[in-house]
Amino acid sequence: MTKLNTAKVNEVREVLSNYIDGINAITVLRERVQTAMEKVIDPAKVKIILDKKADIDILETSELISFFRVIFSQIKDDNFNPDNFIIEENKPKARSAKTANGKKEYKAIHNNNVFHPKFKDKFLSEHRVNGKPYAEETKRVAIALFGKVGKIENYYKKDVYEFDNNQFEEVLMSLKATTLRSLQNSISTLEQYIDFAIKEGRVPKDIGNIASRYNSSEVIDPFLDKKAEENMIFTKEEIDALSGYAENVQDGVILSLIFDGVSHKRKFLELRKIRIQDVDMDDLVINVPALVDEDSGEELPPRQVPISIHTRSLIKEAMKEDMKYISIGGKTRRSYKVAESDFILRGLRDNFQIKWENVHQRIIRIAKTEGYDYLNATNISYSGQIHYARELMKGGMPIDEVCDEIVKRFNLNETESKSAQFYLKQRIEKANQILGKI
Repeated sequence: MTKLNTAKVNEVREVLSNYIDGINAITVLRERVQTAMEKVIDPAKVKIILDKKADIDILETSELISFFRVIFSQIKDDNFNPDNFIIEENKPKARSAKTANGKKEYKAIHNNNVFHPKFKDKFLSEHRVNGKPYAEETKRVAIALFGKVGKIENYYKKDVYEFDNNQFEEVLMSLKATTLRSLQNSISTLEQYIDFAIKEGRVPKDIGNIASRYNSSEVIDPFLDKKAEENMIFTKEEIDALSGYAENVQDGVILSLIFDGVSHKRKFLELRKIRIQDVDMDDLVINVPALVDEDSGEELPPRQVPISIHTRSLIKEAMKEDMKYISIGGKTRRSYKVAESDFILRGLRDNFQIKWENVHQRIIRIAKTEGYDYLNATNISYSGQIHYARELMKGGMPIDEVCDEIVKRFNLNETESKSAQFYLKQRIEKANQILGKI
Protein backbone atom coordinates (compact mmCIF):
# COMPACT_ATOMS: atom_id res chain seq x y z
CA MET A 1 0.00 0.00 0.00
CA THR A 2 1.33 3.44 -0.94
CA LYS A 3 2.18 5.65 2.03
CA LEU A 4 1.72 9.40 1.66
CA ASN A 5 4.21 12.00 2.85
CA THR A 6 1.67 14.47 4.28
CA ALA A 7 4.38 16.99 5.21
CA LYS A 8 5.39 17.26 1.53
CA VAL A 9 1.74 17.63 0.51
CA ASN A 10 1.26 20.49 2.97
CA GLU A 11 4.34 22.25 1.60
CA VAL A 12 2.76 22.65 -1.85
CA ARG A 13 -0.79 23.59 -0.87
CA GLU A 14 -0.31 27.32 -1.45
CA VAL A 15 1.54 26.78 -4.73
CA LEU A 16 -1.18 24.35 -5.79
CA SER A 17 -3.92 26.87 -5.02
CA ASN A 18 -2.18 29.47 -7.18
CA TYR A 19 -1.78 26.93 -9.97
CA ILE A 20 -5.50 26.06 -9.92
CA ASP A 21 -6.30 29.77 -10.19
CA GLY A 22 -4.03 29.92 -13.22
CA ILE A 23 -5.60 27.02 -15.09
CA ASN A 24 -9.10 28.30 -14.35
CA ALA A 25 -8.15 31.57 -16.05
CA ILE A 26 -7.42 29.75 -19.33
CA THR A 27 -10.37 27.75 -20.65
CA VAL A 28 -8.32 25.49 -22.94
CA LEU A 29 -5.87 24.64 -20.15
CA ARG A 30 -8.71 23.96 -17.70
CA GLU A 31 -10.35 21.57 -20.15
CA ARG A 32 -7.10 19.73 -20.87
CA VAL A 33 -6.22 19.26 -17.20
CA GLN A 34 -9.75 18.28 -16.21
CA THR A 35 -10.01 15.74 -19.03
CA ALA A 36 -6.68 14.15 -18.05
CA MET A 37 -7.66 13.97 -14.37
CA GLU A 38 -11.10 12.49 -15.03
CA LYS A 39 -9.45 9.47 -16.67
CA VAL A 40 -7.92 8.42 -13.35
CA ILE A 41 -9.98 10.21 -10.65
CA ASP A 42 -13.71 10.40 -9.87
CA PRO A 43 -14.92 13.21 -12.21
CA ALA A 44 -17.15 14.68 -9.50
CA LYS A 45 -14.14 15.10 -7.19
CA VAL A 46 -12.06 16.61 -9.98
CA LYS A 47 -14.67 19.25 -10.76
CA ILE A 48 -15.23 20.49 -7.21
CA ILE A 49 -11.47 20.64 -6.54
CA LEU A 50 -10.80 22.64 -9.70
CA ASP A 51 -13.80 24.84 -8.87
CA LYS A 52 -12.16 25.31 -5.44
CA LYS A 53 -15.31 24.15 -3.64
CA ALA A 54 -13.36 21.41 -1.89
CA ASP A 55 -9.76 20.68 -0.90
CA ILE A 56 -7.52 17.86 -2.14
CA ASP A 57 -8.13 16.15 1.22
CA ILE A 58 -11.26 14.57 -0.30
CA LEU A 59 -9.01 12.42 -2.52
CA GLU A 60 -7.87 8.92 -1.61
CA THR A 61 -4.09 8.44 -1.48
CA SER A 62 -3.93 6.82 -4.93
CA GLU A 63 -6.17 9.57 -6.35
CA LEU A 64 -3.98 12.30 -4.86
CA ILE A 65 -0.85 10.78 -6.40
CA SER A 66 -2.68 10.66 -9.75
CA PHE A 67 -3.78 14.27 -9.24
CA PHE A 68 -0.19 15.43 -8.79
CA ARG A 69 0.99 13.26 -11.68
CA VAL A 70 -1.40 14.96 -14.10
CA ILE A 71 -0.25 18.41 -12.95
CA PHE A 72 3.41 17.37 -13.18
CA SER A 73 2.94 16.04 -16.72
CA GLN A 74 1.28 19.29 -17.79
CA ILE A 75 3.61 21.93 -16.34
CA LYS A 76 6.84 19.99 -15.63
CA ASP A 77 7.20 21.71 -12.23
CA ASP A 78 9.17 19.45 -9.92
CA ASN A 79 7.16 20.74 -6.94
CA PHE A 80 4.44 18.38 -8.15
CA ASN A 81 6.62 15.38 -9.00
CA PRO A 82 4.53 12.49 -7.59
CA ASP A 83 7.67 10.80 -6.28
CA ASN A 84 7.96 13.67 -3.78
CA PHE A 85 4.81 12.56 -2.00
CA ILE A 86 5.43 8.83 -1.73
CA ILE A 87 7.19 7.31 1.26
CA GLU A 88 9.26 4.47 -0.10
CA GLU A 89 8.70 1.10 1.50
CA ASN A 90 11.71 -1.04 2.32
CA LYS A 91 11.92 -3.15 -0.79
CA PRO A 92 14.70 -5.62 -1.58
CA LYS A 93 17.48 -3.93 -3.51
CA ALA A 94 18.72 -5.20 -6.82
CA ARG A 95 20.46 -8.49 -6.18
CA SER A 96 22.98 -10.29 -8.29
CA ALA A 97 23.83 -13.88 -8.95
CA LYS A 98 27.26 -15.39 -9.32
CA THR A 99 28.39 -16.65 -12.69
CA ALA A 100 30.53 -19.73 -13.16
CA ASN A 101 33.72 -17.67 -12.87
CA GLY A 102 32.57 -16.10 -9.59
CA LYS A 103 31.72 -12.66 -10.99
CA LYS A 104 28.46 -10.87 -10.24
CA GLU A 105 25.64 -11.06 -12.75
CA TYR A 106 22.97 -8.38 -12.49
CA LYS A 107 19.35 -9.12 -13.38
CA ALA A 108 16.36 -6.80 -13.80
CA ILE A 109 14.09 -9.50 -12.33
CA HIS A 110 15.77 -8.88 -8.97
CA ASN A 111 14.61 -5.24 -8.86
CA ASN A 112 10.97 -4.93 -7.81
CA ASN A 113 10.58 -1.52 -9.43
CA VAL A 114 11.43 -2.68 -12.97
CA PHE A 115 8.46 -2.99 -15.32
CA HIS A 116 8.52 -6.01 -17.68
CA PRO A 117 11.79 -7.21 -16.07
CA LYS A 118 12.09 -10.40 -18.16
CA PHE A 119 11.99 -8.45 -21.42
CA LYS A 120 14.50 -5.94 -20.08
CA ASP A 121 16.79 -8.82 -19.09
CA LYS A 122 16.45 -10.15 -22.64
CA PHE A 123 17.58 -6.75 -23.89
CA LEU A 124 20.52 -6.63 -21.47
CA SER A 125 21.71 -10.09 -22.49
CA GLU A 126 21.20 -9.84 -26.25
CA HIS A 127 21.97 -6.19 -27.05
CA ARG A 128 25.39 -5.45 -28.51
CA VAL A 129 27.42 -2.23 -28.64
CA ASN A 130 30.06 -2.36 -31.36
CA GLY A 131 29.66 -6.13 -31.34
CA LYS A 132 30.25 -6.46 -27.60
CA PRO A 133 27.70 -7.38 -24.90
CA TYR A 134 27.00 -5.14 -21.94
CA ALA A 135 29.52 -5.45 -19.11
CA GLU A 136 28.03 -6.35 -15.71
CA GLU A 137 28.68 -2.84 -14.38
CA THR A 138 26.82 -1.38 -17.38
CA LYS A 139 23.94 -3.75 -16.67
CA ARG A 140 23.87 -2.61 -13.04
CA VAL A 141 23.59 1.05 -14.08
CA ALA A 142 20.93 0.24 -16.70
CA ILE A 143 18.86 -1.74 -14.18
CA ALA A 144 19.00 1.20 -11.75
CA LEU A 145 17.69 3.43 -14.56
CA PHE A 146 14.95 0.93 -15.43
CA GLY A 147 13.97 0.90 -11.75
CA LYS A 148 13.44 4.68 -11.79
CA VAL A 149 11.51 4.56 -15.06
CA GLY A 150 9.52 1.59 -13.77
CA LYS A 151 7.69 3.72 -11.21
CA ILE A 152 6.14 5.71 -14.06
CA GLU A 153 5.63 2.65 -16.29
CA ASN A 154 3.73 0.93 -13.47
CA TYR A 155 1.51 3.97 -13.05
CA TYR A 156 0.57 4.11 -16.73
CA LYS A 157 0.55 0.30 -16.99
CA LYS A 158 2.66 0.37 -20.12
CA ASP A 159 6.30 0.09 -21.09
CA VAL A 160 8.44 3.15 -21.84
CA TYR A 161 8.58 2.11 -25.51
CA GLU A 162 4.82 2.82 -25.65
CA PHE A 163 5.06 6.30 -24.08
CA ASP A 164 3.92 9.48 -25.75
CA ASN A 165 5.83 12.77 -25.53
CA ASN A 166 4.27 13.91 -22.26
CA GLN A 167 4.92 10.59 -20.56
CA PHE A 168 8.51 10.36 -21.80
CA GLU A 169 9.19 13.93 -20.67
CA GLU A 170 7.82 12.97 -17.27
CA VAL A 171 10.51 10.28 -17.21
CA LEU A 172 13.21 12.83 -18.04
CA MET A 173 12.04 15.15 -15.27
CA SER A 174 11.83 12.33 -12.75
CA LEU A 175 15.48 11.38 -13.31
CA LYS A 176 16.52 14.72 -11.79
CA ALA A 177 19.70 14.71 -13.83
CA THR A 178 22.13 17.40 -12.83
CA THR A 179 24.43 17.26 -15.86
CA LEU A 180 23.73 17.19 -19.57
CA ARG A 181 26.01 14.21 -20.01
CA SER A 182 24.28 12.06 -17.40
CA LEU A 183 20.89 12.80 -18.96
CA GLN A 184 22.25 12.02 -22.43
CA ASN A 185 23.59 8.70 -21.14
CA SER A 186 20.19 7.78 -19.69
CA ILE A 187 18.40 8.73 -22.91
CA SER A 188 20.93 6.72 -24.92
CA THR A 189 20.23 3.60 -22.83
CA LEU A 190 16.47 4.06 -23.23
CA GLU A 191 16.91 4.66 -26.96
CA GLN A 192 18.87 1.41 -27.32
CA TYR A 193 16.21 -0.43 -25.32
CA ILE A 194 13.36 0.96 -27.44
CA ASP A 195 15.27 0.10 -30.65
CA PHE A 196 15.49 -3.45 -29.31
CA ALA A 197 11.73 -3.46 -28.63
CA ILE A 198 11.09 -2.29 -32.21
CA LYS A 199 13.35 -5.05 -33.53
CA GLU A 200 11.43 -7.59 -31.41
CA GLY A 201 8.13 -6.38 -32.88
CA ARG A 202 6.87 -4.74 -29.71
CA VAL A 203 6.55 -1.32 -31.35
CA PRO A 204 5.22 -0.65 -34.86
CA LYS A 205 8.03 0.75 -37.02
CA ASP A 206 5.85 3.66 -38.17
CA ILE A 207 5.58 4.87 -34.55
CA GLY A 208 9.33 4.92 -34.14
CA ASN A 209 11.56 5.50 -31.15
CA ILE A 210 10.25 8.18 -28.76
CA ALA A 211 13.71 8.61 -27.21
CA SER A 212 15.24 9.54 -30.58
CA ARG A 213 13.31 12.81 -30.48
CA TYR A 214 15.44 13.91 -27.52
CA ASN A 215 18.85 13.77 -29.16
CA SER A 216 20.09 17.35 -28.86
CA SER A 217 21.29 19.37 -25.90
CA GLU A 218 18.86 22.17 -26.74
CA VAL A 219 15.88 19.80 -26.51
CA ILE A 220 16.86 18.10 -23.25
CA ASP A 221 18.37 21.07 -21.40
CA PRO A 222 14.96 22.09 -19.92
CA PHE A 223 14.77 18.71 -18.14
CA LEU A 224 17.94 19.21 -16.10
CA ASP A 225 17.62 19.86 -12.38
CA LYS A 226 18.70 23.51 -12.54
CA LYS A 227 18.21 24.06 -8.81
CA ALA A 228 21.00 21.59 -8.12
CA GLU A 229 23.74 23.29 -10.14
CA GLU A 230 25.04 25.59 -7.41
CA ASN A 231 24.91 22.81 -4.81
CA MET A 232 26.92 20.46 -7.03
CA ILE A 233 30.12 22.49 -6.86
CA PHE A 234 32.15 22.15 -3.67
CA THR A 235 35.02 24.50 -2.92
CA LYS A 236 38.33 23.19 -1.66
CA GLU A 237 37.54 24.81 1.69
CA GLU A 238 34.31 22.80 1.93
CA ILE A 239 35.98 19.51 1.03
CA ASP A 240 38.85 20.20 3.45
CA ALA A 241 36.34 20.90 6.21
CA LEU A 242 34.20 17.85 5.45
CA SER A 243 37.19 15.53 5.21
CA GLY A 244 39.11 17.04 8.12
CA TYR A 245 36.21 16.92 10.58
CA ALA A 246 34.71 13.61 9.47
CA GLU A 247 33.90 11.18 12.28
CA ASN A 248 36.41 8.75 10.74
CA VAL A 249 39.53 9.85 8.92
CA GLN A 250 39.21 6.66 6.85
CA ASP A 251 36.03 8.26 5.47
CA GLY A 252 37.35 11.80 5.19
CA VAL A 253 40.47 10.91 3.23
CA ILE A 254 38.26 9.51 0.45
CA LEU A 255 36.85 12.98 -0.28
CA SER A 256 40.26 14.62 -0.46
CA LEU A 257 41.79 11.90 -2.63
CA ILE A 258 38.97 12.13 -5.18
CA PHE A 259 39.03 15.95 -5.10
CA ASP A 260 42.79 15.92 -5.83
CA GLY A 261 42.47 13.59 -8.80
CA VAL A 262 42.50 9.93 -7.75
CA SER A 263 39.92 8.28 -10.02
CA HIS A 264 36.58 7.08 -8.66
CA LYS A 265 35.82 5.18 -11.86
CA ARG A 266 35.94 1.40 -12.34
CA LYS A 267 34.43 0.77 -8.90
CA PHE A 268 36.93 3.07 -7.16
CA LEU A 269 39.80 0.89 -8.42
CA GLU A 270 42.57 3.45 -7.89
CA LEU A 271 41.28 4.46 -4.45
CA ARG A 272 41.17 0.85 -3.29
CA LYS A 273 44.58 -0.11 -4.66
CA ILE A 274 46.92 2.71 -3.57
CA ARG A 275 49.27 1.88 -0.70
CA ILE A 276 51.27 4.02 1.64
CA GLN A 277 54.47 3.25 -0.31
CA ASP A 278 52.84 4.80 -3.39
CA VAL A 279 52.69 8.19 -1.67
CA ASP A 280 55.65 10.54 -2.06
CA MET A 281 55.20 12.65 1.08
CA ASP A 282 57.99 15.06 0.15
CA ASP A 283 56.94 15.83 -3.43
CA LEU A 284 53.19 15.59 -2.66
CA VAL A 285 52.50 13.00 -5.34
CA ILE A 286 50.73 9.63 -5.42
CA ASN A 287 52.36 7.18 -7.80
CA VAL A 288 49.35 5.13 -8.85
CA PRO A 289 50.67 1.68 -9.88
CA ALA A 290 49.76 -0.23 -13.02
CA LEU A 291 46.36 -1.82 -12.43
CA VAL A 292 44.00 -4.30 -14.06
CA ASP A 293 40.27 -3.60 -14.35
CA GLU A 294 38.62 -6.36 -12.36
CA ASP A 295 35.60 -6.54 -14.67
CA SER A 296 37.02 -6.07 -18.15
CA GLY A 297 40.59 -7.32 -17.62
CA GLU A 298 41.92 -4.11 -19.24
CA GLU A 299 45.46 -3.22 -18.22
CA LEU A 300 45.83 0.34 -16.95
CA PRO A 301 49.22 2.07 -17.04
CA PRO A 302 50.79 3.70 -13.97
CA ARG A 303 50.33 7.44 -13.49
CA GLN A 304 50.96 10.27 -11.01
CA VAL A 305 48.43 12.35 -9.08
CA PRO A 306 49.50 15.53 -7.25
CA ILE A 307 47.98 15.94 -3.79
CA SER A 308 47.53 18.86 -1.40
CA ILE A 309 49.19 19.28 1.99
CA HIS A 310 45.79 18.70 3.58
CA THR A 311 45.41 15.36 1.78
CA ARG A 312 48.91 14.32 2.86
CA SER A 313 48.03 14.98 6.51
CA LEU A 314 44.85 12.90 6.20
CA ILE A 315 46.79 10.03 4.65
CA LYS A 316 49.20 10.06 7.57
CA GLU A 317 46.28 9.98 10.04
CA ALA A 318 44.51 7.23 8.10
CA MET A 319 47.60 5.01 8.27
CA LYS A 320 47.99 5.01 12.06
CA GLU A 321 48.22 1.45 13.42
CA ASP A 322 45.78 1.99 16.30
CA MET A 323 43.08 3.36 13.96
CA LYS A 324 39.50 2.84 15.15
CA TYR A 325 36.35 3.14 13.06
CA ILE A 326 33.27 4.66 14.71
CA SER A 327 29.90 3.28 13.59
CA ILE A 328 26.70 5.03 14.67
CA GLY A 329 23.30 3.37 14.30
CA GLY A 330 20.42 5.21 15.94
CA LYS A 331 21.48 5.73 19.55
CA THR A 332 24.17 3.05 19.34
CA ARG A 333 27.81 4.04 18.91
CA ARG A 334 30.38 1.31 18.34
CA SER A 335 34.10 1.31 17.75
CA TYR A 336 35.83 -1.23 15.50
CA LYS A 337 39.49 -1.91 14.82
CA VAL A 338 40.56 -0.95 11.31
CA ALA A 339 42.43 -3.79 9.59
CA GLU A 340 46.22 -3.49 9.48
CA SER A 341 47.73 -3.35 6.00
CA ASP A 342 49.64 -0.96 3.77
CA PHE A 343 46.52 0.03 1.80
CA ILE A 344 45.41 3.59 2.54
CA LEU A 345 41.73 2.58 2.54
CA ARG A 346 41.05 -0.50 4.63
CA GLY A 347 38.08 -2.42 5.89
CA LEU A 348 37.38 -3.47 9.47
CA ARG A 349 38.92 -6.31 11.46
CA ASP A 350 40.55 -8.66 8.91
CA ASN A 351 39.39 -6.92 5.74
CA PHE A 352 42.78 -5.42 4.91
CA GLN A 353 41.52 -4.04 1.58
CA ILE A 354 38.23 -2.12 1.40
CA LYS A 355 35.41 -3.25 -0.90
CA TRP A 356 34.15 -0.82 -3.53
CA GLU A 357 30.64 -0.86 -2.09
CA ASN A 358 32.03 0.32 1.26
CA VAL A 359 33.76 3.29 -0.37
CA HIS A 360 30.40 4.37 -1.81
CA GLN A 361 28.68 3.86 1.57
CA ARG A 362 31.28 5.96 3.38
CA ILE A 363 30.68 8.92 1.06
CA ILE A 364 26.93 8.57 1.60
CA ARG A 365 27.53 8.48 5.36
CA ILE A 366 29.28 11.87 5.31
CA ALA A 367 26.65 13.33 2.94
CA LYS A 368 23.82 12.32 5.29
CA THR A 369 25.63 13.33 8.48
CA GLU A 370 26.54 16.77 7.17
CA GLY A 371 23.35 17.38 5.17
CA TYR A 372 25.01 17.61 1.74
CA ASP A 373 22.42 16.11 -0.63
CA TYR A 374 24.65 16.37 -3.70
CA LEU A 375 27.85 15.03 -2.16
CA ASN A 376 28.88 12.04 -4.24
CA ALA A 377 32.03 10.81 -5.94
CA THR A 378 31.18 12.32 -9.33
CA ASN A 379 30.45 15.79 -7.96
CA ILE A 380 33.53 15.72 -5.72
CA SER A 381 35.67 14.88 -8.76
CA TYR A 382 33.97 17.55 -10.89
CA SER A 383 34.57 20.08 -8.11
CA GLY A 384 38.24 19.16 -7.94
CA GLN A 385 38.56 19.52 -11.70
CA ILE A 386 36.98 22.97 -11.56
CA HIS A 387 39.12 24.09 -8.60
CA TYR A 388 42.45 23.09 -10.11
CA ALA A 389 41.43 24.34 -13.57
CA ARG A 390 40.60 27.75 -12.14
CA GLU A 391 43.89 27.80 -10.23
CA LEU A 392 45.81 27.16 -13.47
CA MET A 393 43.78 29.81 -15.31
CA LYS A 394 44.56 32.32 -12.56
CA GLY A 395 48.21 31.71 -13.37
CA GLY A 396 47.58 32.70 -16.98
CA MET A 397 47.49 29.25 -18.59
CA PRO A 398 45.30 29.11 -21.76
CA ILE A 399 42.10 27.09 -21.44
CA ASP A 400 43.18 24.36 -23.88
CA GLU A 401 46.40 23.73 -21.94
CA VAL A 402 44.41 23.80 -18.70
CA CYS A 403 42.10 21.09 -20.03
CA ASP A 404 45.09 18.97 -21.08
CA GLU A 405 46.47 19.17 -17.53
CA ILE A 406 43.15 18.39 -15.84
CA VAL A 407 42.37 15.50 -18.21
CA LYS A 408 45.73 14.00 -17.30
CA ARG A 409 45.48 14.67 -13.56
CA PHE A 410 41.97 13.18 -13.22
CA ASN A 411 42.54 10.42 -15.78
CA LEU A 412 39.58 11.57 -17.87
CA ASN A 413 40.78 10.25 -21.21
CA GLU A 414 39.56 6.71 -20.61
CA THR A 415 37.54 6.74 -23.81
CA GLU A 416 38.50 9.73 -25.93
CA SER A 417 40.50 12.77 -24.93
CA LYS A 418 38.64 15.24 -27.19
CA SER A 419 35.30 14.25 -25.69
CA ALA A 420 36.69 14.62 -22.17
CA GLN A 421 38.06 18.08 -22.98
CA PHE A 422 34.74 19.18 -24.49
CA TYR A 423 32.75 18.29 -21.37
CA LEU A 424 35.45 19.68 -19.10
CA LYS A 425 35.26 23.04 -20.88
CA GLN A 426 31.50 23.02 -20.43
CA ARG A 427 31.89 22.39 -16.68
CA ILE A 428 34.44 25.17 -16.32
CA GLU A 429 32.24 27.65 -18.19
CA LYS A 430 29.21 26.70 -16.09
CA ALA A 431 31.27 27.02 -12.90
CA ASN A 432 32.48 30.45 -13.94
CA GLN A 433 28.85 31.57 -14.26
CA ILE A 434 28.15 30.36 -10.74
CA LEU A 435 31.43 31.21 -8.99
CA GLY A 436 32.27 34.29 -11.00
CA LYS A 437 34.86 34.97 -13.67
CA ILE A 438 38.51 34.45 -12.84
